[in-house]
Amino acid sequence: MRQFMTIQKVAFCIILKWMWLFFLALLALGGLFTTYLVHRAAISVKRYDATTRLLYNPRRVAKIEPISDKQLMSILERGSLKRRIADVVKMPRAEAECLTKDVEIVQEKRPTNLYTLKIASQSMENAVLKANAYAEILISEYIAYRKKDLGNWRSSVETRHKALMDQLSGIEAEEARLTAKTGIVAPQDALAAVNTLISDQRRNLSVLGVETANEEARRKKLEAVVGKSGNMVRANAATIRRRSTAIAAIDKELVSLRERYTDLNPKVIGKVQDREALVKELQEFLKKNGAEDLDIDNIDNVEKAATDLSECMTRIDAIAERRRSLEQDVKDNEKRAAELTAMIPEYERLRTRHADVEKSVRDLGEQLGDIVYLESALQNDLRQIERAGGAGDKGPVGARQIMQATIGTIICFGGLLFWVLMLEFCFGKVRDGKEITAYDDISFIGSLPKDGTLPPEDTKEVMGVVALKLLEAEAARGVMLVCRLPGAVPNAEFESVLDFNATLSGMCIFSLNIVASSTFVPPEGGEQMIGVVKQGSEGWFPVVNRYTLAPTEIQMLQADLAEIRNSFDVVLIRIEGGIRKGGAFLDQLLGICDTVVLIVGSGKTPRTWFTYAHRHAEEAGKPVFALATGASAKAVRSEMESK
Repeated sequence: MRQFMTIQKVAFCIILKWMWLFFLALLALGGLFTTYLVHRAAISVKRYDATTRLLYNPRRVAKIEPISDKQLMSILERGSLKRRIADVVKMPRAEAECLTKDVEIVQEKRPTNLYTLKIASQSMENAVLKANAYAEILISEYIAYRKKDLGNWRSSVETRHKALMDQLSGIEAEEARLTAKTGIVAPQDALAAVNTLISDQRRNLSVLGVETANEEARRKKLEAVVGKSGNMVRANAATIRRRSTAIAAIDKELVSLRERYTDLNPKVIGKVQDREALVKELQEFLKKNGAEDLDIDNIDNVEKAATDLSECMTRIDAIAERRRSLEQDVKDNEKRAAELTAMIPEYERLRTRHADVEKSVRDLGEQLGDIVYLESALQNDLRQIERAGGAGDKGPVGARQIMQATIGTIICFGGLLFWVLMLEFCFGKVRDGKEITAYDDISFIGSLPKDGTLPPEDTKEVMGVVALKLLEAEAARGVMLVCRLPGAVPNAEFESVLDFNATLSGMCIFSLNIVASSTFVPPEGGEQMIGVVKQGSEGWFPVVNRYTLAPTEIQMLQADLAEIRNSFDVVLIRIEGGIRKGGAFLDQLLGICDTVVLIVGSGKTPRTWFTYAHRHAEEAGKPVFALATGASAKAVRSEMESK
C-alpha cells in the first residue's frame, strides 16, 4: 500500500510537469472530433436503413466442430462481395464502391447465433433490395466456403485413412512374420510352453542324476566283488569251471577211496597227485591271466557280479547318453526362450500400434461419415429468417457517431497519458525535491542550486541551511554512506560549508574515500592503518574490485572504522566515481554503515538509478537522506520559503 501511494504521488508530480502537453493534446483531439462531425454533416444526405436477419444453426457432430462465430463474422464481412451485390441490384458504380461502408453486421447477444444486417441507401427501394440481395449472397458464400472447407477436410481424411490402412497392412504382415516363428501363436504363449518344457526337462535331468548316482553306487559295490579278475573270469568262466569241476570230481573220488584205503595206497596217492596237477595247472592258468588271488570256490558269485557290472555299465552309459541329449534339448529350448523373450517387446509394440492404428482408422471412418452428413445438410446451416420489407430514415449524424468519436477521443487521451507516464517512469529523470518528498521513508535534506542561478551569498546561505539540517538530524551520526548517483555533480563548496558548520556545532567529520587500488597513489605523510590510509580528517580505502568486496577487505574496513569512530562523530564514506549496478558492493557497504545519503541531480539522475539505490537501502533497513544538486533557482527559493 505504501509503494502504491508513493507511485501515485510521483505520477501526480509527472502529470503536473507535463500538464501543458496534455492540454495541447486535448485541444487537438477536440478539434479532430469537431472536424469529424462537420465532415459527416457536410457530405451526408438523407439515407434509409433496411434490416434483415440471418440464423446460424449448423448440424453438429462429435468429431467435427462447426464454424465458430468469429470465423462466420469474417466470412460475412468480406469486402469482395460488393461487386456481386452491385450486379444484382444494378446500382451506380459510385454507390457500389462505398457499399461495404453502408453495411452493418451485428451478432446478437441472445441468441448468439442470430445476426442482424442493416443496409443503408439513399432510396428506400434500394435499401430493401440490397438487404435481401446481401443476405442471399452471404448464404451462398457461406455454403461455398463451407463446402470447400469440408471438401478439403474430406480429402485430407481420405489421404490419412489410406496411409493408415497401408500402415495397418504392414503391421499385420510383421505380426504374421513373428507368429510364423512361434508356430502361429503369440510369442507369450510360445514362451510359456517353452518354459514349461524346460521345467519338465530339468526335472527329468534331476531324475537321471538320481539314477546315475544309484547305478554308480551299485557299480562300485560290484567292482568290489569282482575285483581285478572280474573281466578274466567273465572271459574264461567255462575253462575255469571245467577245471574246477574236474578238481571237485577228484575230491569226490578221494573221499570214496579214503573210505576204503589209507593215504599210502597207490590209488589214493595217484588221485592226490592228479588233483595237485590239476590245481597247479589251474593256478598257473589264473596266474598267467592275472587272477592268482581268485577264490576258486567263489567263481559263480564273481561271474554273476561281473555280468551285473557289465549290465550296470551299459545302463550308466545309456543314462549318460540320455542326459547329454536332454541337456542339449534344454540348451536349445533356453535359446528358443531367449529368442521369444527378445521377440515379445517387438510383438507388444506391434500389437499396441495395431490397436492405435485401428482406432485411428475407425475415427477417420466416422469423420468421413460425418463430413458426408454435414455436406448434405449445408443448405439449412445459415438461413434468412426475416426478409427486409421496409426502410427507416437515418440522420447524417446520429448518437452512435457521436459516441464513437467521444470514446475514440477518450481512448487517445488516456493512451497519451499512459504513454507519457510510462516513458517518465522507465526513462525519465528525477525532477526535483518535490518528487523525492513523495517517498515517506526518505528524509529530504534540501536542494543545492545550479551554478550561476543564485547570487554567491544566497548560494552560501542555502548550503548552510542544508548542511545544518543534515547535521541536526538524529540519524546523521556514526558511519554515513554517501551514494552519488549518475547526474549528481560533486560540490566542493558544499563540503567546505558542511565542515565549517560541523566545527561550529562541535562535531568532527571524517571523510573516507573508497578508491580503486590500481589508480590509488598514497599521499605523502599518510598514516597506514590496517587497510585505510589516513591523513588528518581524510582517509582512503583502496579496493581491488568495485563490484564485490573480499571478506578480508570487509574485516579490515570494519576494524579501521571502529578505531576512527573513537576520534570522530561522523564518518562519511564516499565511493570514487559513484555507485555501480550489479554485484554485492553496495549491499556490503550498506551492511557496514548506519545511514545512507542519496545525492541526485535535478533533471539529470534517471529514476531507475534512484529506485535501485533506494530499494537496496530499504532492504538493508537503513535511514535514508536525500540531497538534490543542480536545482533551479525557483525550486530552491520555494524550499527555503517553506523551511
